Amino acid sequence: MQLLFAHKMKLLLKTLHTFASCAWVGGVSAVLIILNNDRQTINGNELFALNCAITTIDDMLIGPGATLSLLTGALLCLTSKWGFFRHFWVVVKWIGTLVAIYVGVAYLNPWMKKLAHFSDIYRDDTAQNIDYLQLFHKGTIAVSMQIGALFLLVIVSIFKPDMTSLPSEYGLQLGILRGKLKKAVHLRTRITNKLLKNPGCSKIVGATPHKGAFEDGGEMAVFQQPPKRKSVALATIPKQLHTLPPDDYRR
Repeated sequence: MQLLFAHKMKLLLKTLHTFASCAWVGGVSAVLIILNNDRQTINGNELFALNCAITTIDDMLIGPGATLSLLTGALLCLTSKWGFFRHFWVVVKWIGTLVAIYVGVAYLNPWMKKLAHFSDIYRDDTAQNIDYLQLFHKGTIAVSMQIGALFLLVIVSIFKPDMTSLPSEYGLQLGILRGKLKKAVHLRTRITNKLLKNPGCSKIVGATPHKGAFEDGGEMAVFQQPPKRKSVALATIPKQLHTLPPDDYRR
């Protein structure tokens, strides 16, 4: 059962959710930038300072941002018509969010703390340590993948793709019928314009047949208007168009 919240409370939840997501994405992006700067360090002290900055960002920005994003997202699902499982894009967001948080807690956070620990112990010899280098490459790849996943979640939140929006079999059939009707209307318009531009057209007022023959071998057709208006237009039509059924000339 959905909880009833005031409109201002929902706006507050959306605002908190947006800020939390920004903090999460921005924090992970900052970690990747600092990891790339690790290769340009001059001494072990500078490398240790950078790794300590990574752990601080992870603990003070990424962790709270991910937690707040998860909580506000759950409250938004409870207090809105979206629900948890009603829409495809909501399910995708939940799966992606939970996987990203699990990877961050189980792998990225311990790896970043180990990098800071190695750089504190080895200092100037850190760049030659095999364990540090292997962990550094794994951490860089994992952080890059997490950024890609987070950007994908942001795109899903904006565009909200839903499987229910795909056309059904009935929708496809209806679309085909509408396309045929559109072509028929376009063809009728072309015929009408051609007849009106033909200077040799003969007009017969009060004629009732839909088709008839002229002396020159052409054919004529009656275009009837709505009941309250007088009938107009009798004119010659090329013989190749005589197969059109009478109902196509009626509005």
